[in-house]
Amino acid sequence: MKKIIIYLILVLIIPSVPKAQNSAANSTRTGVGGQANLASLGSGKSITQTFDDRYDGIKGNPFFYDDQYHDGELWLTDNTHFTNEVKYRYDQLKNLVQVKYPDGKEMYLNSLRIKSFLLKIENKDVTFINIFEPNKPTECTLYQIIYHSPTLRLLRNSRKKLSRINNTAPYSKSEIYDEIKNDYTYFIQQNDKPLTEVKLLRKSFIKAMPEKERKIENIFNSPKYKGDLTVSKLGEIMQKLDEPNAEK
Repeated sequence: MKKIIIYLILVLIIPSVPKAQNSAANSTRTGVGGQANLASLGSGKSITQTFDDRYDGIKGNPFFYDDQYHDGELWLTDNTHFTNEVKYRYDQLKNLVQVKYPDGKEMYLNSLRIKSFLLKIENKDVTFINIFEPNKPTECTLYQIIYHSPTLRLLRNSRKKLSRINNTAPYSKSEIYDEIKNDYTYFIQQNDKPLTEVKLLRKSFIKAMPEKERKIENIFNSPKYKGDLTVSKLGEIMQKLDEPNAEK
């Protein structure tokens, strides 16, 4: 397992952020005015067409969860807060947030201006934060928050990749040429320490948190945490490791 040192230069925003803020630096934008301001964040890739044709011949879904737009909220790096004016979806291939206006117009947002955002999916808030690469101010990645507390967090780089398939036949919409696959990586951060990449394996967790070895062994020996670990189960594991007696 390798350690990747990534400094979180953006303050974590979680769903408990107040819905209304009074200062100009922490303002909430809603309605038509909010839509106009949000439009200024376009990445230069504004579109008005649907995306069905863009992914002809590709197997898989490039967006987070599904290809539908969802209610959500957005915070900018200047702490401006947008809510209720558009719907959102996250393009995991492009690492870009896409918005859809009531009139049907679709637009990608400039990720460099985004501090965090959340999608409301099946009565749950799924929150993402933006992290810039060290010494690369123009490169950033949106990370999904799996678990967060003042002392421990688990983040997931929820990117997807395009797997090329060799197909020399003439193009046809009915043919599958490429496939979109998950390319997820996970990171643990304790207190203010650098992020540490982990695999969803017992040995990897122990290497990242050796002081919690006994607790990790007990958790991974439980039948409940055998096999594939869902986001929900990962949250449970992190909560157990975050308990005061987690080393015992």
